Amino acid sequence: MIKNNLANKLIQWLPTMRSCNCPKNAINCLSAKAWLRNQVPIWWFNKKELNIRYDMISRQHHPAIFPTALAKRVIENYTHQNDTVLDVFSGMGTTLYAARLTKRNAIGFELNKKFADLTCQRLKLKNDKYCSKPNSAHNQNKSGLHLQLINTDSRELLDYIAPESIDCVFTSPPYWDLLNQAPSQRNLKHQQYLKNNYSDDVKDLSNDPTLDAFTKNIKDIFAKVYNILKPQRTCIINTGDYRRKGKYISLSSHYISILSELNVELKNVIIWDRRQEYEIGIFSYPRNFIVNNGMFEYLLEFQK
Repeated sequence: MIKNNLANKLIQWLPTMRSCNCPKNAINCLSAKAWLRNQVPIWWFNKKELNIRYDMISRQHHPAIFPTALAKRVIENYTHQNDTVLDVFSGMGTTLYAARLTKRNAIGFELNKKFADLTCQRLKLKNDKYCSKPNSAHNQNKSGLHLQLINTDSRELLDYIAPESIDCVFTSPPYWDLLNQAPSQRNLKHQQYLKNNYSDDVKDLSNDPTLDAFTKNIKDIFAKVYNILKPQRTCIINTGDYRRKGKYISLSSHYISILSELNVELKNVIIWDRRQEYEIGIFSYPRNFIVNNGMFEYLLEFQK
């Protein structure tokens, strides 16, 4: 039987080195044609891309997933083969799955045990010699690529990952208390876009009592992300703005401010066009003009 190294929780297979033949100064393995497509600052996906089996199953269990197609595109745009990608809010493991498809290594942190267990089942992750505690699950494929999921609070990041070990971070933090908000009368009537919150856990950031408490905790996590990211490498945050009791909550501005305080440079802002997922309706006509924030989100690119 393999014995775990309980004295040291640091992931032993980190850091990894690229395995491609790209020029030393290349930031990814993409062709010029794919590079050109990604330079368009509005990214969209067709319904076929959005409805692969992995994502369809994920939607049955999780209230707010991003599609594998988005994760694949981000990973291919900012990494090389055999690089390591980190998702500090792993959810249903979409980033890990996309990393496997693109021949990258990946690590996920997920607080919710239900989501973590489902991810482990679907990606065939098990507790093995690379896992220091039972809350960690791992898989290494025939090509030597690693996937590892850790069922714990992201604020424990430094217990598992050594400084400057990660090539890219791609994650979608909770939208503070968005999922705790009562649904609109329109959505109730049509029984659509009804979301339940992730959990009642006090450590779940979506349950933070105030926006200040939420941003303080986010800053704590991304200060640790800064520590484990390799120099000149990239952190991409998927987020969006929303309205809370009629007040506009600009989460994107908060992330830009927080990472600026951590001396992380904002490099690009990409719009993720989500119109394929929503029905267009007339909101607040004719008394008030309100755009449907659910139809787009941001990909904020930061560089260490």
